[in-house]
Amino acid sequence: GRNATILDFGCGAGRMVRYLGQMDDVDAHAIDINPELVKWCKKYLTDVTTTQNTAAPPMPLPDATFDMVYSLSIFTHLPEDMTQAWLEDIGRVLKPGGR
Repeated sequence: GRNATILDFGCGAGRMVRYLGQMDDVDAHAIDINPELVKWCKKYLTDVTTTQNTAAPPMPLPDATFDMVYSLSIFTHLPEDMTQAWLEDIGRVLKPGGR
């Protein structure tokens, strides 16, 4: 089958996405706002495509790219209006039928 394209939204130091990058059937991507963590992930997690994010949507990523987007401990730190804006942008980068 084809690879699943998965995005870790707010990857930090890549504590989860590093494992996805090692899987043969996953095209792993990560995005974070912290430039030092993005730099670290690019250097050490070479199986993961890491992108620098901005403080507000949209992400610098194309529409309908990912089969799945996940996020750990990000939205609990955002105000409700920003949470809604980011969720809408996550919907934008998901493929039809993605989660």
